[in-house]
Amino acid sequence: MAEHEQIDGSESALVNAGLDASANAVTQRLVNDFNCSICTTWLFSNDRQHLTCLSRCANQSQFSTFSSLHRSDFPQFFRFFDHSNVLVAEAARLHPATSCFNQTHLIVDGIHSLFALTIEINPQCLGLVILEFDYPTQLMPEQILNAQRLTNDLGGFLNGQYQLQPEIGFKLFECAIENTKQRIIIIEADTLKVVYVNDALANFNRQSPHWLVGQSIKKLRSYKQFPQQCDALIVQALAQRHIDGEFTITGVDGMPQWFEYEARAITVGDKDYVVSLSEDVSAQRCHQQKLESLAWRCQLSGLNNRSKCLSDLKNQKLPLLMLIDIRGFKNLNDRFGEQFGDGVLKEVGRRINHFCEAIAGSHAYRIGADEFVIGFETTPTTELVDIAISLGKRLHAEIVIDGHIHRIDTIMAGLELSVLSEQISPLAALDMAMIKAKQCRSFQLFDEQIQQRFLDETELESELKSAVARRQIELHFQPLIDVSRGVTSGAEVLIRWQHPRLGLIYPGRFIDIAERSGLIEPIGRWVFESALYQLYLWQRRWPELQMHVNVSVKQLLTDEFFEICWNQLNRYRVKPGSLVLEITENTLMEDVESVGILCEQLGELGLVLAIDDFGTGYSSMSYLKQLPVQKLKIDRSFIADLEHSKESRLIVPAIVAMGKALNMKITAEGVENQFQEQFLRKHLCDEIQGFFYSKAIPATSFENHLVSHSNA
Repeated sequence: MAEHEQIDGSESALVNAGLDASANAVTQRLVNDFNCSICTTWLFSNDRQHLTCLSRCANQSQFSTFSSLHRSDFPQFFRFFDHSNVLVAEAARLHPATSCFNQTHLIVDGIHSLFALTIEINPQCLGLVILEFDYPTQLMPEQILNAQRLTNDLGGFLNGQYQLQPEIGFKLFECAIENTKQRIIIIEADTLKVVYVNDALANFNRQSPHWLVGQSIKKLRSYKQFPQQCDALIVQALAQRHIDGEFTITGVDGMPQWFEYEARAITVGDKDYVVSLSEDVSAQRCHQQKLESLAWRCQLSGLNNRSKCLSDLKNQKLPLLMLIDIRGFKNLNDRFGEQFGDGVLKEVGRRINHFCEAIAGSHAYRIGADEFVIGFETTPTTELVDIAISLGKRLHAEIVIDGHIHRIDTIMAGLELSVLSEQISPLAALDMAMIKAKQCRSFQLFDEQIQQRFLDETELESELKSAVARRQIELHFQPLIDVSRGVTSGAEVLIRWQHPRLGLIYPGRFIDIAERSGLIEPIGRWVFESALYQLYLWQRRWPELQMHVNVSVKQLLTDEFFEICWNQLNRYRVKPGSLVLEITENTLMEDVESVGILCEQLGELGLVLAIDDFGTGYSSMSYLKQLPVQKLKIDRSFIADLEHSKESRLIVPAIVAMGKALNMKITAEGVENQFQEQFLRKHLCDEIQGFFYSKAIPATSFENHLVSHSNA
């Protein structure tokens, strides 16, 4: 947004331009400043039954155009401005005042958010300025106030399209001073006696101007309420020659009144005077509070919203936070409907707000669909974990909605901002603590351990970005043993990170980081191409050797994966059927149809599909028949339990038998002892891999292994 000084700079242009040009300047300015899709200016007819479009500016040409709007066609919209001067419709298609435009404009033109401000002169509403956005938008109160300044400029132009005649200029100036709403007073600096007051200030003090002249300022209402502050302001004005600010006094009705003031020290002859101008801005402040209520409040729960929470955190108002998450809310919402879900959120919000009323300096916020935050201005006398237990009991009490009785389960996490690193935002820290709380199923305070883990992962992510280029990523190879022949038939490629500071890092520590940061695709591509090149080199000596490469479904379904396979297989002529792509069973089930089509195409290139970790997911005979699967790899959890679990000793032979019935080869991974090896041999498993034979080893070590264990 442009600063206020920039807006003021447009006033002379508005005054010197014609009405159409002025309206066009305002709409163009608003489109530029707010990046809105459409901005239009409208004038009401005298009977307020019609709105006529005065100017229009849009960032695209295909939006619908209207020359006029009629109250009879859009009664809800017109009625709204009979009692309000700002319309905030962030979800315009759902707002009662704007949903009437759905079929003719909002849906057709893809408009999501709409904001409208009245053009007013001496409380008369002359028209509207409407800003429309083709994407969901939330304007902050200060943005709406800036937009109002521009509409006020336009209103001022409508009210003053004539110039003063020089011969009557002074008389008009004197008349204006007497009739302005600004309260003007001039006092002698040394005696503090009133030299001049205008009618506005005299009326405010319920005295005549003639009586106040010559009196001490101590007779004024504002001085009587704040004598020390007034004395200090006079001293400050004389010292600095110019001051401005705002003050609040209590009106005769007992309500607060806000005033903006400006005071200047002037010297006439040898006397110093202080000229003070003040203006009642109570209406603006009340209006601003209303805008803030719209911007800072969750309309469903009535609590402060996420934006308000972020603002209070930015202003360092909340040193202690607690996050509340409703367990299983999505399932409740899906099962009973959104109306029921809204009822739950309203009741939970009400209980949290009522709970906060009993704790001084605490504030409730709804920051997500089913997430609430309590912020504390000061550290409460009760420990946070005890507060969480007490609140949990209140929230767990029965909720009755539409005749249904439910109990709500919650999980909570806490944060003391004093322990938080500057690299972590408070809400992100709460999310980290919540993840651990859900794992432990108990209240979790964000601690140094959680923080250090995040900082370590952040540092690892930064280092991982350059690890491939610096050749720190290495391929290790775990031998696959042909059970019937007792020779090494292939290898599974496993990735390792040779970190210069931390030494050898296994994928369990950095693969999740790579996936979150978007690095998994370039790393996966490098692994695939490097493994294929290594297989090409080894097949010169061991032509029957197979290579297993792990591929994620996300990597498999990228637009360029098939092209990469095509290009690399044309470059390195490996034996068809010797490159095996391993896809985990769980990820495979995410998109069986798309994976099946692609694997058929990859099969035509000579690639083999294997299902990794078989038995842990949701596969079935029908899925296996849909996919061109040629290998199953039994999950290591079944192999590890063979000695102690009767169920595993029944499941493993069944998987082997099923696979062979479907003409698939069966590989068992995680074989670590002789009992497991003999059991698998007895039940005709085709391949074995695991520490019983060898761990994953570097390329040179694997070559030595091939020399002694292959059928070359």
